[in-house]
Amino acid sequence: MLKTLYFYSNVLLQYQLYTVKLDIFSKYFARTLSITTTLVTFVSTFLVWMEQSLRFMDIIAKKEMGFIEFMSLISYLIPDLLGIILPTAFAISCALLLIRLRETNQLTVIQSVGVPISRVALSVMKVGICVVTFMYLINFYFAPYALRQFKTVQFHVGQDIGKLFSKNNKLSFEGKIAVFIKKVCNNEFQGIAVFDQRASRKQIVLQAKRGHLCRQGLKNKLVLENGEGISWDLDSGTATRFRFKHYESDISEKAIANISARELKVYERYIYELFDRNLFGSNGFFEKKMQAEAHQRIVSPWLAIVFALICFWVVTTQKSFRHRSFKNFITAGACIIAVQGFNLAAFNLSHKYWEFNIVNYVGIIAVLILFVLLIFGPSLKKWESG
Repeated sequence: MLKTLYFYSNVLLQYQLYTVKLDIFSKYFARTLSITTTLVTFVSTFLVWMEQSLRFMDIIAKKEMGFIEFMSLISYLIPDLLGIILPTAFAISCALLLIRLRETNQLTVIQSVGVPISRVALSVMKVGICVVTFMYLINFYFAPYALRQFKTVQFHVGQDIGKLFSKNNKLSFEGKIAVFIKKVCNNEFQGIAVFDQRASRKQIVLQAKRGHLCRQGLKNKLVLENGEGISWDLDSGTATRFRFKHYESDISEKAIANISARELKVYERYIYELFDRNLFGSNGFFEKKMQAEAHQRIVSPWLAIVFALICFWVVTTQKSFRHRSFKNFITAGACIIAVQGFNLAAFNLSHKYWEFNIVNYVGIIAVLILFVLLIFGPSLKKWESG
């Protein structure tokens, strides 16, 4: 009786020690992998972001926007870049961490204390689920919102109010400001009349001999010189006449009513808009394009786990790492490029043929299952034989 009790207590103790080892290693690996992924993603995103920013330097060169406003503008590019870079950055981080563990013989030590290699892969998948969740937040909300804001500001910057005045002697802004110009010459105005009704209980009429447009960042100001005006207070019913040498009125692009509304691009729409059939109308091609974008946003986050499992399989199965054999690394790179190429090809073809959306899902799921079996299969066989 005592021997049996001793035996079961010893088994329970060994199991508890084994569980503690697994928990300690899982936390260590997950924490290290998360930190490495964050650093790789930050550095990669920063470098690509700076390269992309150079494309818009002409905005500062033309003095259409100040430096702070320019930095605010290009910051809207970051969420979209994160969605593109994060899957590859996660895979690279996984490979770098495993290579370091292998070079320092930590993987050998881990296996010698009874931690199976499949347990390491399970830790990778747990961190990968967090990466996938974060990418869904980016794809469904942050990237469309940021791109929408970026394109809107870029559209406003590209609008030249001076050209509008040169083509129209009368412009209405939001139905509350009307500007009449007698003569326009190189952004200089002569004979100006302004009716300002923006204040709810106050109306202003201005007349000036000369004027011009002054742009400050995203704001356009109409500057009037040497004129007079009348201000009506609707509450008291009194009118006040005044003269001025310099008068400024803000007529920024946000208030322009006669500029046609900017049409949103597909990548600027939220996920629920991509499935909204009311936006399609009778345009079948546009419907397929919207749905292809929606399905791509659903599929693409899982590439992070697929790429990481490919790198994991390469690093943990190659036998001649110390002899600098890069054959398996070339194989991993080829696999990642093949999977990414398949995903992009299916996405492009789904613009014309809806069936390729299903092909995309099936292909990514099949690759994911394949590498899960390659990694966890040997452990399952040992468990069954044991």
